Amino acid sequence: MEISTVVGGPGGVNSYIVYDGSSSVIIDPADYNKISNKLKELNLKLLAVLLTHGHFDHVWALKQILQRFDVPFYIHEEDIKIVFDSKFNFAERFGFAEKGRYDFPQPVALHGGDILNFANMTFKVIHTPGHTPGGVCYHINNSLFTGDTLFRGTVGRTDCYFADESALINSLKIFAGFSDDTIVYPGHGRPSTIGFELSYNPFL
Repeated sequence: MEISTVVGGPGGVNSYIVYDGSSSVIIDPADYNKISNKLKELNLKLLAVLLTHGHFDHVWALKQILQRFDVPFYIHEEDIKIVFDSKFNFAERFGFAEKGRYDFPQPVALHGGDILNFANMTFKVIHTPGHTPGGVCYHINNSLFTGDTLFRGTVGRTDCYFADESALINSLKIFAGFSDDTIVYPGHGRPSTIGFELSYNPFL
């Protein structure tokens, strides 16, 4: 398994292309041109799109990706109400409530503990509410994709619609159960490790 990081979109989101052989999935598509060019460069077949949560910056390229590749997208059931709504997904607040941009097909609803299999790749879905009610992390091998739940040295904001600071604090406890060498791939900023975060992140 390999991981290619594409940074882009209005929020400087880390979109991740996770692939094994010619099969791939995208986590949080934010920049259509960069992602489609990288898929072409690596000669990859896209099988699915996984969302860590429903905020606009993490789905900025989702509609274009789905139209181009005709694949399903997955999001936790609690964030479905957010991803389709330009108010709830924060687009209005930042001036990105473009007409039609959030008219997606119906997603596949996720639940904590779900196991997703794509070719030879197996992702475990970990429900981590707080930043949004349906925020999730995806765990595969020694990699943990944390979206806006956990960043290097800090955590996600809780002044969003439906955010819950106490829920986030409770969600952070899950990270103590991972090995120190687990690589953290956040929604923004540099990668980290669980060991680093447990030692230096004041929220953990």
